[in-house]
Amino acid sequence: MEPISASLTYDRMDYLKAILETLPDAVAVFDANERLIEINPAGLAMTGVGSLEELVGRSLFQMISQQSLPAFRARFNAVSQGNGHDSGPVRIEATGYDGRRRILECRMARLNTPGEPAGGVIVVTRDIGESEGNS
Repeated sequence: MEPISASLTYDRMDYLKAILETLPDAVAVFDANERLIEINPAGLAMTGVGSLEELVGRSLFQMISQQSLPAFRARFNAVSQGNGHDSGPVRIEATGYDGRRRILECRMARLNTPGEPAGGVIVVTRDIGESEGNS
């Protein structure tokens, strides 16, 4: 018989996975070197790529416009190093691998990695283009 605590942990993981998989916003986890670790289905759709395997271990920063990249990278690095926190959304313009241009709003939080000076970063991204008439 499975211990109660293990069962609760398993149930909680299923619960959290179901939430992440049904969110309309993209949720992506990156390591401190900007490489993608995990992304939910909404995020995968935003990238214009068909499978997670095509993206894991790669940086998605090349999708961000040259005008938006410095502010995004500065916030990402500050959050990763623990020197900053998400003080509000960062607006960026990005083009997916399918060629679709999007206006996005990103929020970030640090994921602590024991023994590492820089932690991973979770980025939650919302497509705001349609709400601004940029569909």
